[in-house]
Amino acid sequence: MKPSPLREAFRTSVRLPPPAVAARFQGRTARALVGLCAELQKRAGDGEPFTLRQTDLADALCVQQQAVSAAMKQLRAEGILRRNTGGGTRPSTFTFHGGDAAA
Repeated sequence: MKPSPLREAFRTSVRLPPPAVAARFQGRTARALVGLCAELQKRAGDGEPFTLRQTDLADALCVQQQAVSAAMKQLRAEGILRRNTGGGTRPSTFTFHGGDAAA
């Protein structure tokens, strides 16, 4: 069975140095999410939105959905992750604004 594009992006992101902004966060989930979002943005194209679902993120990161929700709130509060569309029953699209320079 072929891994999902999200899992593939996560596998790539853990092999790369994290973006410098990841150092702002204490939690493993938030730091992993920074790296994953940077990789998803790279794959989507500069400034192009990508889709994120908390349940899929929790599965890919092997954490509970509450941890993903808290990490996403942190990244959004810092302006690193911006929601463009979605919410409710529709998947949300986001853009990553944390640069791509390694820490």
